[in-house]
Amino acid sequence: ILADFARIDASTLTRSRDGLAFWLNAYNVLALQTLLDAGMDPTAPQKDGLFFTRRRYLIAGELRSLDDIYYNIVRRDYEDPRVFAALALPGVLTAPLRPEAYRPETLNFQLDHQCRQWINNSAVNRLDMQTNTLYLAREFCYYTGDFDRLYDNPRGFYLKYLTDPVQQTYLRTHPHITIVFNANGPTFSSIYSAPH
Repeated sequence: ILADFARIDASTLTRSRDGLAFWLNAYNVLALQTLLDAGMDPTAPQKDGLFFTRRRYLIAGELRSLDDIYYNIVRRDYEDPRVFAALALPGVLTAPLRPEAYRPETLNFQLDHQCRQWINNSAVNRLDMQTNTLYLAREFCYYTGDFDRLYDNPRGFYLKYLTDPVQQTYLRTHPHITIVFNANGPTFSSIYSAPH
């Protein structure tokens, strides 16, 4: 697979669903290969702070690290916060890695499905109606701007993919809620109001 990805002509990868599907697949293959090459346990949190930058592989004619693909291509060129739930991020609680590749013709469905899995995993994100507190993964804090562009704030993204109707109604009828970013890391708090 890596050999095939290495031969792709980057100039044919436009900022379209075809390009995004390619880069998501390339990222996930590189993440798995990095784990294998480093002899790391893919089921254990990665404590190697250089995991995303140390190894580089030939993808679309250039040597690229995981960070190169994520920051310099996926986030910069596609500006879709759903990608976070689509990427294999060892040691980070996101959605499970999909059993099939991302395909341009089904990409929107696949990304939405990944987001629903991530948002509705109470080990990562949860709403406590007793304390009027929404607990979100720390990535919502680190990448707030990504979510703000399309969803007003992390709360809007959470509400879009939440499947519990009781919680949906609660969020829509409670304009002020405390958001705590704490999953898998230090705790941060903020207050968000419902979008106007």
